[in-house]
Amino acid sequence: VPGSDVLHTTAVVPSRQYRRIAQAVPYMIEENLAVDVEDCFFALGDRNAQGDIEVAVVGFDIMQSWFDEIEQPGLNVTALITEHELVNAEADSAIVLDRGQAHIDLAGNGSV
Repeated sequence: VPGSDVLHTTAVVPSRQYRRIAQAVPYMIEENLAVDVEDCFFALGDRNAQGDIEVAVVGFDIMQSWFDEIEQPGLNVTALITEHELVNAEADSAIVLDRGQAHIDLAGNGSV
């Protein structure tokens, strides 16, 4: 999916219980959002090397448009991955230029 449609960020959540993490994350990163948390879908990832929770955020309206496109041809989709997550820089940072957009992997510090 287009990386420009998804905010990738991290949240500092001390709890280890998934339910509490899922409840806290939207409000921990609320200041980074241009829309209300109630209008967003939050995908929680693993903890990074610093112990922060990796988070991907997308608006429900954008997510619904992706689902509508997937349903039309009857595709069986198991995961949605943003373009810049496909850039892999394990040791160093990497930049991929694609049709006027830059996809960047900051070697362990996330993708943009």
